[in-house]
Amino acid sequence: MPHDGEDPFRDLFTGIEDVAGTSDESDLFHGVQHALNQVTAVHREAPSRSQNELRRYEADLQRVTEERNSLKLLLGQREEEIKDLRAELAKAYRDQTDLSEQLQQKIEMIGKLREEFDMIKAESLQWKEGMDRFAVEKETARAKLSSAETQLQ
Repeated sequence: MPHDGEDPFRDLFTGIEDVAGTSDESDLFHGVQHALNQVTAVHREAPSRSQNELRRYEADLQRVTEERNSLKLLLGQREEEIKDLRAELAKAYRDQTDLSEQLQQKIEMIGKLREEFDMIKAESLQWKEGMDRFAVEKETARAKLSSAETQLQ
């Protein structure tokens, strides 16, 4: 059997040349018949090898096609995941912006409430001072009244 890359007819002509050197036609006929049988065997074997190679190539093509389809499917899934992640990121950014705005509004509200508290506290201090003054005046008036009552008696 010839190996891949070798000439399958190489040994055939050598056999014929050896036989052609003799004068016996019968030997020549048998040599040619033998060579023809070898050619026929090689001819039958070649399509079988070609079919085997073709089947192997078809199997490889099928495997590569399946791999490509799997990769396409995986790519589609990854692209969908990326799309979803981008949507989530955009929503998170909007939420963060909304929270920042709400926080700013609350900080402003706290500032206003502090100002209001400070005003109420200042008013309370004024009221307390007024009440303290009024209590002193009341005590002074009571003392005068008590003194006047004592003088009247």
